[in-house]
Formats: sequence, structure tokens, C-alpha cells
Amino acid sequence: MTRLMWFRLGSVGRPANIPRMMFVANIAALFLALALAAPASSEPGLEGVTGLLNIPTAEVLKDGEVTVGFGRNENNIRFPGRVQRNYFAGVGFLPRLEITARYIDFPEILDPGIPGFGTRKDRSVNAKFQLLSEDKAPLSFAVGVYDVAGRAVLERCAYGVATKTAGDFQFTLGVGEKRLDGVFGGVSYKPVREVELMYEFDTYDSNYGVRFNPHPDWHVTLGSVAGDFTYGVSFTKALPSSRNPKPLHEGVTLARKPVMDGEAGTVADLLAIELAQLGLENVRISINSGELDVEYENRRFRNEEQAWAFVCDWAARRAPADTTRVCVRSLRGQSPVVSTAFAPHDLIAYVNGEITDEEFAVKADIKDGANERVQAKLRGSSIGATDLLFVPACTLDLGRSYQPVRQRSGIAIEHSTALGGGFSLSSREEIPISNNLDNRDSPFIVRGMLNHSAPLGGGWYSHVDAGYYNFHRWGGQAEIRKYWEESRLDLGVNAGIVDNSFSDSVDEQFQVSGSVRIPSLDLTLSGTTGRFIWGDEGFRLSANRRLGAYSVEFFYLNTTYTEDEAGVRVSIPLFGYSEHTSGLRAGAAPVFNYEYRTAAAHRGELLYAGGSLSEYRAWLYPWHLRENLYLLREAASGILQLQD
Repeated sequence: MTRLMWFRLGSVGRPANIPRMMFVANIAALFLALALAAPASSEPGLEGVTGLLNIPTAEVLKDGEVTVGFGRNENNIRFPGRVQRNYFAGVGFLPRLEITARYIDFPEILDPGIPGFGTRKDRSVNAKFQLLSEDKAPLSFAVGVYDVAGRAVLERCAYGVATKTAGDFQFTLGVGEKRLDGVFGGVSYKPVREVELMYEFDTYDSNYGVRFNPHPDWHVTLGSVAGDFTYGVSFTKALPSSRNPKPLHEGVTLARKPVMDGEAGTVADLLAIELAQLGLENVRISINSGELDVEYENRRFRNEEQAWAFVCDWAARRAPADTTRVCVRSLRGQSPVVSTAFAPHDLIAYVNGEITDEEFAVKADIKDGANERVQAKLRGSSIGATDLLFVPACTLDLGRSYQPVRQRSGIAIEHSTALGGGFSLSSREEIPISNNLDNRDSPFIVRGMLNHSAPLGGGWYSHVDAGYYNFHRWGGQAEIRKYWEESRLDLGVNAGIVDNSFSDSVDEQFQVSGSVRIPSLDLTLSGTTGRFIWGDEGFRLSANRRLGAYSVEFFYLNTTYTEDEAGVRVSIPLFGYSEHTSGLRAGAAPVFNYEYRTAAAHRGELLYAGGSLSEYRAWLYPWHLRENLYLLREAASGILQLQD
């Protein structure tokens, strides 16, 4: 162990006082001498990738885990002796796959030859895949890439790395190129859970540090890198999902509380009034021969899955005592999108932990659409209901490695009004507050349109919208799509045409697109090909992962004007969203949708991707609900708080 400390602290270039083979031999001997041990958790290093200070380990972010942070270090392979600042965000996008986006800034290196550039900077997307994990193998082994696209100027690298845990110690040995030019390795020691001592050799320098974990989600790193003081801070959180559900409230038990006896029509009307008073809209309820049929539309809950779980729990609890079957139909635009049938006692047994997810998934019948509609009086009509929702607006252009950073930030106001029959009005206006991206300094309209979405039967759905689409374009678009296998597969076409008053031209688009969904991962793989609205032709591929109320989508573009470009789209729940509904509601939007793309502006774009059938379906897919039955248990506490 003491031989690992022989490297000269603060050396520039490769250590001269100990041969590299001595370092390799020491680390290799430690690996051979270790016994089997439980794997340790992983935190990001100073550059965002899970690791020690400058080097990665073979550990990765857990499935559905996200991290954001900042790190200050030095990297002697590129700019010896110069400070490097790293801003990063990462996600465990799939089991054993970690993806990290990083923006790098060198504050001491100016480039006066480029107006507005400021300091030397770069951006990259880094990926690490764990081939072996200590939970099933003697050690962990991973391969990774700094800069997947290969366009970063300052930091690029491919590497392989192994990590072994022994008690409170964790040992790492790897080999790489470019950024990690040769053999690297290190050791960490956790005397207590809140403190981790670290030593590493990053192929150029011996670095030392300590990582404090004052909270399981917060990590603060202090150290000596290349002989200089350095630091970093990060926040890591596992997003709640079917693979990582929230802890249930202690002692929550859902019990039957049937509505009073009486005529079926009267009881059904009382239940419809009650559900409408709880904030649901377009409610229709009927009771016939021991079956309770419920239709509803959600405007109260942040996500459609939450509304679905709430109504299913409520119906099982409040159904008349002689009810043997409940059928809940979830509506969008007053049309049924998915129906869920179950026996009340089965759902209550599942919520109370008496039967498993697998058992209830077999007992419940969840399917697309509905063959029959409820014939009953409408309660809580959504016609005329209007939302004015406020959401951050941010457009960021990091540019290439030697281009200035540009951005436009402000507030957006999103408006929607339900007109009935699947029709709605929607618009978005942005109010810039800070802007060096373009010449928009006053509020401007992004879009304003009339929309109509509806199921056509047999798995077919249609969507049409028409109006103003930003950039002086007026026109419309239409989409038709067919879903199969509980909406796990779909194929559709989209066509649009607009008059561009700014360029005095007619712009057209036409695409064919399809998706394959993998239920066990809540993963959607999609592809689109054809002509995009700015006249470029090509294709777009995407992978979308749903993680509870969050979603992350990575996409790749290759069109006439956007060869080998990519981007990311994230959806994040906003703080301050109110579940209280009224005819006119104003407040924070339910989610913040943000897209960053490396492609040039106005290329590989659709008229308005958010107006697609994917938004209309809002994850009300049978396979998705079946994979997220845990939401029924989460909703139980809300039911009891409202009714007891």
C-alpha cells in the first residue's frame, strides 16, 4: 500500500521517479490478493463520470439514477497547469448504461481572436457501459467513451476499467487513450459512510482527495490534483419508478366504503357528483347487474397515470357492496383511450399487499379504447375549461468548441381551452428576460392553433392542428397512426403545409414514423424518415425512457443539413403545480420540457412535435399501466386523506 504513495505530488508530465510498470504491478497484485466482497455505491468524479477525481471507475449510475454537479480540476494532457471547470448532468439511462453530458470551461485561457468567445470551452457526451458487476462477478468491468460523437476538441477518450471492492476499500485499474493516455488506477477507503478517502494516478499525476457525503444524495469533494487544491459538488438521486417506487406510508390500508344503498341511477349520479367534486372532469357513471362503469377525464393530476390510479382506487373503495366488477375508462378529449376492468376486492388486496404485482396484472384487464360508452348524465364538463400555465423558457446554443455561447431565457405562458368533442385551442407566448441568441427582446407568439385528436377505432388514432407555427408560418398538419399489441408497436404518417410569409414561400413536410416499446424498461425506440419542414430530407432516431414523472430522450439526426447531429429532451415536474381545478386555472405548468440539440437551427424539425398523438396518448398505454401498478398503492394515501 505505501508504494502507491511514492509518486511525486504535483509533477507535470509522467512521473519520473517510479516506472509505470511498478504502478501496474502494485495494483495488479492487489486485485489478485482480494477476496470476494459486496460492491460499493458510485458517485461522480470531478468531470461528471462516476469515479474518483480525474479517473473513472467500473461502477455506473444505477438504473434511473440522475446526477448534476460541478467540478474544478486540472488536466495536464491538454493544458498543463491550467484550471478546468466542469458542469455536468448524467443519468443511468438503462441498466448498466450511464450517459453524462458535460460542458467544459478553461477560465484562464482567453481567445480574443473570436468576438464574444470569452474563454476556451468545449462540450461532450460521455457514455460508460458496465459489462461485469460485482453483484454477479468477482469484480466490476466497464468500457467507456469520453465524447461519443467524436467532435469534442479538448477531451476525447476510450477506455476500459476494472474495479474491485474489499470491505471498506475499493481498487481501480484501467487503460485508455488520449484523455487517459495509458494505464491509470487508484484506491478509495470509506472509514464511515459519510467520508471517502481517495488516491489516484491519472496517467500524469498522483492526486489525493476526500469526498464527504453529508446526505445520501449530496457529495462534496476536496482534493489535490496536479499539486493544486480542487473541489467539486454533486447531487445524485434515484428517480421514483416501477423499479424504484417511493416508500409507502406506514399503516395505510385501503378498505371498502360503499356508497349508500338506493336506486342504481341515483347511486350512480351521487358517485359521479362525488368524483367531479374531487377534481375530475367529463365524469359519467352507470351501475348495472353488479358492474360499476366509470368514465373520467383528468385535468387535476400532473400525470395521467396518477389520475388513473386515483380513480381506480376510488372506484374500488366506493363501489356499492354488491359490485363484482369495476370498469374504469380514461378519456382524452372526451374519447376513451384505455379501459381497466377489475374486481374491487382484487384491487384492494393488491393495494394492501395481499397479492403481488404479477398476480394482480393477471386479474386486471387493461386494454386500449372501449367498445361501449357509458350512457349517463355528464358531470364536471370540461367544455370551456381554460388553463394559463407558466413555465421557464430557455434556448441554449453552446456552439462548437471555438464558438461563443448564446442563450435566450425567460418565461413562457401556455394557454389551452377545451372546446368539447376532442377540439381545443392552445397557444404559447414567450417573454424574454435575457437574450444574446437572437433579436427577440419583446414578448412573441410561438404558436396558436386549433387542435383535434380522437381514436378512430381498431387501434387507429388521428390528430389535426391548424394555425400559427412560429417563424411567420400559417397552415396545418395531420397525423394518423395505428397501434398494435397493447400499444407496444405503432406506425403512422404525418403531413403538413404552411405559408411562410417571411420568405414568401410554401413549406411542406411529410414523414413516416414508427415506435417499438419495451415494457420492462418503460423504453420507447422510435424512428422517423421523410421530408422535414425546412426542406431537408433524412431520418431521426430516438430512445425515450420514462422514469416515474420524469422522462429522458436521446435522439440522433441525419438529414440534408444536419449530418450526424444529436440531442436530448428531458421532462421535469415543476415545483408549484396545483392540483386544484376550476373553470379558469392559472399557475405553474405540470412539467418543464427542455430540448437541447447540437444541430444547426431550423433543420431536422417538425412543425410542432408536441402536437403529435404521442402527447395525446400521454402514456395511457396498457403495457405502461401494467408495468406501473405500484401507483395504485401510492394513490391509496391520497384517497384516505380526501375521504376520511
